[in-house]
Amino acid sequence: FEPAKAENTVTVSMTPDLLAKVKGEENPSTDILNFVRAEHTLVGRFQSSEVLDGEVMIRLESPAGSTDVWAMLDTGEIEVSSKPASTVSLINDLHRGKNAGTAWSWLIDISAITILILSIAGFILFLSIKSRLLTHLLLTAASLAVLILFIWIAV
Repeated sequence: FEPAKAENTVTVSMTPDLLAKVKGEENPSTDILNFVRAEHTLVGRFQSSEVLDGEVMIRLESPAGSTDVWAMLDTGEIEVSSKPASTVSLINDLHRGKNAGTAWSWLIDISAITILILSIAGFILFLSIKSRLLTHLLLTAASLAVLILFIWIAV
């Protein structure tokens, strides 16, 4: 296993023009995020944002890691905390398709359909050998019984 990578925290100050602009908005997340992206490389895609008592919290997530952006509208300070994902976390998120995007979801779905079709083709070939049909049917019944037992135990 790979050790957890350190969280990287940076503080940035908003320009006076940006600060004046965002103070008048109900949810200034887009403007703040665009400003921070121009200054620093961020990890992740937009996940959520909240505005509470003069503070804006923006959350970015991806399989590669996450970034939290805290903007204080009274002082104009922005704190950016980025945390890259570990290798195990990256592989796990890609396996599940978590925060991975539409293209990755399509790849997962196409792979599952391909595996299902190949499995059915193999099962048909398995049952097509006439000389061992009884053995194959017994193995199929035993496999189904074990599968049903596992499902019964899991539920």
